[in-house]
Amino acid sequence: MRRSLRPLIIASRRSRLARIQTEWVGQALKRLHPKVHIEFRWIESEGDQRADVALADSGGKGLFAKAIERELLDQRADLAVPSLKALPARGTRGLIVAATPTREDPRDCLIAPNN
Repeated sequence: MRRSLRPLIIASRRSRLARIQTEWVGQALKRLHPKVHIEFRWIESEGDQRADVALADSGGKGLFAKAIERELLDQRADLAVPSLKALPARGTRGLIVAATPTREDPRDCLIAPNN
């Protein structure tokens, strides 16, 4: 872990699920490194701002990740916790997926007919 005195800043979207997942990652890091101060930077993505437009019509999944990636590239955040499904298929130059948390039970889902 770095030796800087400044907080470790974790960026993520403002959605309820993103906040829960990001805070979970923050708590896990805090357990491993109790002396590190962690702060969260909650981002409203273009996808959040354009919620009334269909995803296919608004530019695709990348809309949810671009703002978070910009925080990392502009060094306003040290790491991010995006949803993997929101990441574009091609990675962004200068960024890597460094870790993924353990997945919860994948059988926890709802399957329903189309109607």
